[in-house]
Amino acid sequence: MMQPPLFGAFPGLSQRLPWHSLLPAPTPVHPLPDLGPLWIKRDDASSEVYGGSKVRKLEFLLGEALSQNRGHVITMGAIGSHHAAATAAFCRQLGLSCETILCRQPLTAEVCANLARIQGSGARIRYAGSPAVAAALYLRHAAFRRRGTYLIPPGGSSPRGVLGLVNAVFELRDQIAEGRLPRPYLLVCPLGTGGMVAGFALGCFLAGLDCQVIGVRVYPARHGIIPLIGRGALRRLIRRTAGLIERSGGRLPRGEPREPVILDGYLGRGYGHPTAEGQAAQRRIWELARIGLEPTYTAKAFAATIDALALKPGEGPVLFWNSCAGRDSPLGAREASSWGGTPPCPTVR
Repeated sequence: MMQPPLFGAFPGLSQRLPWHSLLPAPTPVHPLPDLGPLWIKRDDASSEVYGGSKVRKLEFLLGEALSQNRGHVITMGAIGSHHAAATAAFCRQLGLSCETILCRQPLTAEVCANLARIQGSGARIRYAGSPAVAAALYLRHAAFRRRGTYLIPPGGSSPRGVLGLVNAVFELRDQIAEGRLPRPYLLVCPLGTGGMVAGFALGCFLAGLDCQVIGVRVYPARHGIIPLIGRGALRRLIRRTAGLIERSGGRLPRGEPREPVILDGYLGRGYGHPTAEGQAAQRRIWELARIGLEPTYTAKAFAATIDALALKPGEGPVLFWNSCAGRDSPLGAREASSWGGTPPCPTVR
């Protein structure tokens, strides 16, 4: 069982922050030299149960659920949510029941595959239609929480979930110290619910890595008049996660985390809508390294990574953090050749 390197840096945390091992080993890193000074962190190879970066948050979230004897987990997301699918898969592995509140999103092969995974895990699905109705149902559960129920917010992006990404940076620091990659000057990842970007920014500060975190927006900044994830929300999430570490016995260094940069130009028509730049990035990394991305998050983030390398060549090593759940073929090409339109999708009620 791999112990969190975060606990090695802050030994007192292991007694106060429940954690359950779901990640068998550090995920690999390797270069993509054909694109420049680019390295990739392969969270797509994180777990055979369900790959991607979601498992990192779930080690702390489900660890707390188990420590409190909460046998029923409720979360929410879109119908193609990797977070919902990963939560359902690991709940099944741990013997916990799971309920997912799902809302609509554009249909792609990826979305339909994830919905099938959620259904196949045995999770109870409540289809809410719109994101607003899904949020209302989730908040109702939060207000009238039943005994034995554990709630996980969208994307797992609570301070406790963010600890998993802080821990990931300490894993990266160890790999740098071992000579597996140079210290990156840029770390690029998707920005959805904010947990990954917040965790990486705080983690770089705590681990002493002078690295600029760049979050590529894959979800709109606002839903109507309601603000979603932006710089203020990221600052609050970083501050709350740092507070959780401090309250749990960790002595934080002086100073402030470097503020992450948000890139807004890669969203396209909106959440879940593939972009031409993203599909080109998917094909390119598949042709170069046989690494699969998906259109909602990682393809858009990798398109931004390619542009960053072109805009500032020679600035230093760039790290792309592949949070994709893992694929054996380029999704964009598979969609174009196989579906020929709207893919067949499982029915949700």
